[in-house]
Amino acid sequence: LAQVSGLAAGFAVDCGKMRAASCILGLVSAAAQLKVIVDTDIGQDMDDTWALAFMLARTDIFDIRMVLTSTRNTTGKAQIVAKMLDLAGRSDIPIGIGPPSFVGTDLFWVGPAYPWAQNYSLSQYPGKIFGDGLAAVADVVRQTPDVTIVELSPLTSIAALLQRFPDLNLGRVSMFAMAGSIAIGYNNQTGPAQEYNIARDSQAAQVVFNGAPRLGSLELAPLDTCGVVQLSGSAYGSVHAAATEGAVLPKMILDQYRTWCQTPQGPTALEDGTCIQHSPSMHKYDPATASTTLFDVQAAVAAAAATGAVSRNKLFEMENLHVEVDDQGFTRAGAQGLAVTAETSWAPGGLARLEHLVSSSLVPTVREHLI
Repeated sequence: LAQVSGLAAGFAVDCGKMRAASCILGLVSAAAQLKVIVDTDIGQDMDDTWALAFMLARTDIFDIRMVLTSTRNTTGKAQIVAKMLDLAGRSDIPIGIGPPSFVGTDLFWVGPAYPWAQNYSLSQYPGKIFGDGLAAVADVVRQTPDVTIVELSPLTSIAALLQRFPDLNLGRVSMFAMAGSIAIGYNNQTGPAQEYNIARDSQAAQVVFNGAPRLGSLELAPLDTCGVVQLSGSAYGSVHAAATEGAVLPKMILDQYRTWCQTPQGPTALEDGTCIQHSPSMHKYDPATASTTLFDVQAAVAAAAATGAVSRNKLFEMENLHVEVDDQGFTRAGAQGLAVTAETSWAPGGLARLEHLVSSSLVPTVREHLI
């Protein structure tokens, strides 16, 4: 890990020494660390794991003040987070356990990645774990009023935070959320869709989007763009090779991915070790050759862009919108709703830049090959 995180931290310095395409284009530059709370429903899909690993790798960008687990069995999700942080040597990061939520009859279901961490007891974690995660998050906000929330989950915990602490001042808090669908849905199809992080708990989303504004700002990574983020080819191959060689972050991603792919409650596992993907227009989900769709990773990259570490205009085309959430879980842009900034389309070459940025952050030896 020292090799991975150390090189990650030195990337801005390396850029000054190399004639890499990314340096010439100004994609990455030196920036101050961003103080963040990560809200995650990790275990359900693989994109949370990739997003958290990306933020752990980029110690030059992210100062993670807490990881909050949200929805379904939040204690089981905390086991996944705790094992990741412990393996990464980051037990300095506190974990907050959010309120569990009912999803049909599977209140205590964590997600298909859970077997990877089911034997890791929370008592093993050397750092702090807060059973009342909402109170712990409120304390972080009071101590660090300009903290940023990287939102990788349905808004269940955030809505509960707003309702439980009506006097909590979030006016300087920025949120970067993988959430919603403005004009394009799943499978890159025209027309908005009921995006999971909104539709899974539309009432919570309505608290955030339709109520009185509490957050300082909100930037969305909607399906319009994040629905096509996937590592394959050399970008994925370098992560896979690093995992094979024992690099900590790539290895934990790949180990979880294999577990996720083959867990009976998860995606449909195939006999060849691959699994059926969400989108038939993308590469097959295969731990040997390609990642799953990395929806949540885009929110983490967008947060990095807020620091100036990444050039936003080389990644996304942005729109300023007013968005509200209807009872069916659609995000509707119009005259009403919360004022947000949305990453609604890709800048020329932006998708490739994002994918290579993620890969190179996890495997710093390929940084010079960013395009």
